[in-house]
Amino acid sequence: MASALALCKSQLASQQKDSLQVIVNKHVQDPALRELSSSQTSTERGLQRWEQAHLVSALDVINEYQRSRRARVFKSLGDLGPSWRRSYKNDPRTRMCELLKSWLRANAGCSALAEEEVRNMCGLCRDILSHPQLFPARNPQSFMKSMADVYDHLQWQLQEVLEKDRSCADLAQRLLSISRNLVTDTIAYLLPSAENPDAVESRE
Repeated sequence: MASALALCKSQLASQQKDSLQVIVNKHVQDPALRELSSSQTSTERGLQRWEQAHLVSALDVINEYQRSRRARVFKSLGDLGPSWRRSYKNDPRTRMCELLKSWLRANAGCSALAEEEVRNMCGLCRDILSHPQLFPARNPQSFMKSMADVYDHLQWQLQEVLEKDRSCADLAQRLLSISRNLVTDTIAYLLPSAENPDAVESRE
């Protein structure tokens, strides 16, 4: 019975990893992130300053999920030693959390986010949420619930990026219009002078 349960868990973990890798390859361009590294980072923010509050909020969601997950396991099973810690590090959910944390930490301090980058992360989370059968929820602060919260923060961040881009585009359009009017007025003023220099002197 125990061996059958272990086999089912192993098969599920393999399916989770394969599915997440496909999603990552679809949305992530950075080769370092696409590896779904098993390296584990702190559950603290790890940021001294930031420009993008929604990205920091998303980072907080993931850190809280990881802290609560560890606490639940420790409470129910105790410290199972190095074997459990290796299993936790290699768990597909842990790897995905670390990928997102790396991206969030790298971009939270950026004053100008690229729209495509944020869209890619939104797409990543959206595709994860489309596979609830791979990540069954057993707790209120589940992996899927955390991904949904991260997705919300990324959507809000994307909205801010788009609004900023629109504002910049509107400003550029106004400047272009002013420049065109200035050129038109200048030509209108100088054209008669080229044909009749005395006209300019009389206007002055």
